[in-house]
Amino acid sequence: MPGFLPQVRSLGGHRDRMTGVDRVYAGENPHGIFGGTYDPTGMRGLTAIPAPSGAGEVLLAAVEGDAARIVRVDPRDGSEATELNLADFLVQRWGMRAGYVIAAYNNMAKIRDPGGGEALLIGLEAFIPLSAPVTAGHNVVNVGYGRLEAGGWYLVRRSNGHFDLGQIPAGPGRALVAIRSIRASPFPQERDALYFAGYDANKAPAHNTAWIFRSTLAAVIGTAR
Repeated sequence: MPGFLPQVRSLGGHRDRMTGVDRVYAGENPHGIFGGTYDPTGMRGLTAIPAPSGAGEVLLAAVEGDAARIVRVDPRDGSEATELNLADFLVQRWGMRAGYVIAAYNNMAKIRDPGGGEALLIGLEAFIPLSAPVTAGHNVVNVGYGRLEAGGWYLVRRSNGHFDLGQIPAGPGRALVAIRSIRASPFPQERDALYFAGYDANKAPAHNTAWIFRSTLAAVIGTAR
């Protein structure tokens, strides 16, 4: 029927007696019944970007967890492609393993790329496994049940899909832990300024730890490698 809108007409749950896995089923008209299970990983920073084909837009998102990654989803057919495996990327750049990683806590910030086009800035937080040696030049914060890389790290995604890694220079003894939000300055006198904000207590007692840093577009993009 022209103009007919698909509808979810029913929802139901079932626990498998053999595996104990809970499943959810949705009856959808006109395509049938769909089922799925709970996924403990989270998806963050959903952002529309130009499609690699040049036709329309696709969605970019960060999947958090022990298999953290940046994925690209085509809303036209639901197909997914991994743009960046964060575990592999961080071990190459840091020389030590990362465990549970959160990228794009609240947003992916779109900024003008001095090299041309538009870039995305994506904040990070990363747990470092207790069994992993800490590479020289890196520090960790112990929160009792785990430890985190203490720096303020971010990804730069170029318009061609290439990723670089940058760090906010916080100075000795200052733990930034996580970049939760990035914004271009709204003030007309700061045309090339960027603001970074963050910290995550990760369930541990904390005091006077939240922070805001201001930087410049040239410094943020120029130091990322």
